[in-house]
Amino acid sequence: MRAGRPRRLRSPCIVRRFGSLPLIAAMAACAPSCASPDGPRQDGRGGFRIVDGQIVTDVFDVTLRLNDDRTLTVGLDTDLGDSTKLIVSVSRSYIDANDDSQHSIDYFSEAGTVADWRDPRTIAISDVDWGRRLEEQQTTMAGLGLGFTAERILDDIDVSFVVPNQQDPPFETDNLNLTGLAVYGDSIRNVRDDVAVPLPFDGEVR
Repeated sequence: MRAGRPRRLRSPCIVRRFGSLPLIAAMAACAPSCASPDGPRQDGRGGFRIVDGQIVTDVFDVTLRLNDDRTLTVGLDTDLGDSTKLIVSVSRSYIDANDDSQHSIDYFSEAGTVADWRDPRTIAISDVDWGRRLEEQQTTMAGLGLGFTAERILDDIDVSFVVPNQQDPPFETDNLNLTGLAVYGDSIRNVRDDVAVPLPFDGEVR
């Protein structure tokens, strides 16, 4: 999915789309390359789709389910190779009462690969732990003379999957040989998907 406002989870079912287009439109868009005489080269299961030296990715979508026990089942649907590096985060934001600025604190953060997320994983959403991390940050900043109060805790949880531009071959520097419906940017090729999950904060903060 292209950068911009995050998709918003409207029901507890798994979200699954094809790149930034509906499935039928996306299939039609890639039809010419799929029908070429030589066809794209796929480096085995979980490998890269390479056409004329370009890594092609048309699909990069977070799959997500909100469970009754306040856990998230999260995975990734993508045609990128298993070895592609990822940065994954699940966070909630608060508003600083001092200047109305918005800041986020993670429930979960991990650097890994596409292979780590092909099978969905369950992530606990503990507002007690989140509130403790907020208090730790408040204590640290107060020690620096930059104390703050969280005026408001936002209702959404933000789930983010990002392909960083420091990759191993077959990627080129700054992912310049990365192309397809899921890619944006010119000097640096970016791929990411963000989902906003409506789940009001169920904890206490100071």
